[in-house]
Amino acid sequence: MSAPDVQLPEQRFAVPVIGPAYTPWARWTTAGTVVSLLAYGAQVMATRPDVAWPVLMLMAAAAVVLLASTWYILTGKTTIDSRGIRQDWIFPKDYAWHEITRARLVRMPLMPRLVLMTPRGPFKAVHGGNKALLAAFADIDASFRR
Repeated sequence: MSAPDVQLPEQRFAVPVIGPAYTPWARWTTAGTVVSLLAYGAQVMATRPDVAWPVLMLMAAAAVVLLASTWYILTGKTTIDSRGIRQDWIFPKDYAWHEITRARLVRMPLMPRLVLMTPRGPFKAVHGGNKALLAAFADIDASFRR
């Protein structure tokens, strides 16, 4: 009896798997929250014109961070291919297959993710927002459990 033919990730993902980084639920929730916060901020500004300029600067800085994060949640993509795993983000995530030492699929409610261990420090989380990415995450998890 011979051992089953095991494909390396480089071979298994010769055809890339690409999809949204976050689930539709996460994207809709984020968009709704941001719209609500912007509406509330506009209401405060309309009813309280006497807000001090340091508070306005703090609000503007918070808005920039919030909008940048929201942009990547709404438009971010995760790619799994023969080179490794990549995810668009403010600071892009890029992990080559040779530097991944462990991988585990964490099926959190509404936000599944692949947790990676690399020599670069603490664990890293890569999000997957569709069934194709979740299937690829499950394959990666299985291959690293062997």
